[in-house]
Amino acid sequence: MLRRMQGLVFAMLGVASMVDAWRITSTVRPGATFDLLGPDRYMMVLAGLMIVSGLLLTAATPAADTIADPRAAMWPLPDHAIMLLALVAFALAMPLVGFAPACFAFFILAFAFVSRWSLVRATLVSAALVAGLYAVFVRLADVPLPRGAWLE
Repeated sequence: MLRRMQGLVFAMLGVASMVDAWRITSTVRPGATFDLLGPDRYMMVLAGLMIVSGLLLTAATPAADTIADPRAAMWPLPDHAIMLLALVAFALAMPLVGFAPACFAFFILAFAFVSRWSLVRATLVSAALVAGLYAVFVRLADVPLPRGAWLE
């Protein structure tokens, strides 16, 4: 049941993102100097992925009634609280330290504390993800990421 609720929330956030992307396309894009693939198109792609993922989670058959991890039976409020605090810390730290260090710390927090990965695994995967995001946004899409006030 929890997975279906999370899927619905994810799909609804995707719909809200799609509406905002359409607003940018219809009101801002005609007078803006966006590239062919501007921020509105990125939002549309991500919103579409969110909608599809949310609907797949909602439509997925429920797992067996036996639960291996007893924490999975209750609402994972501590995990949600940790993720919310990590997102707030990420948003506050990014203007100061830049995208890459803030994103690296956020991923480590998410993987180590919420997913319960080992610190070594969380660090290695986080480094690979940050490097991949940097390559995609800065090198391929030519989107400048925040460098941080300390680096400027």
